[in-house]
Amino acid sequence: HVVRDAQVEAMRLKLTEMVTSNISKGQAVTVTEGQYRGLEGVVTGVEGDNAHVRFTLRSIDFVAALPKIFLEEQPAEGLDEG
Repeated sequence: HVVRDAQVEAMRLKLTEMVTSNISKGQAVTVTEGQYRGLEGVVTGVEGDNAHVRFTLRSIDFVAALPKIFLEEQPAEGLDEG
């Protein structure tokens, strides 16, 4: 069996959509790829495939536009599951 490039691309786009669909304003996230890898921040806005994330470090506070696929959701704090 041969999988066509168009089918692979369609699956890749669907997977990207599934992974990034939960990223929303106010969400706490951790960056998983790129130059900000490992930093935690809060999403201040979403625009297409990108999210604007605010990072607050000891001596600097900044916002960066990052691909949503580079972000991992953080669990909500203060909620008891059980």
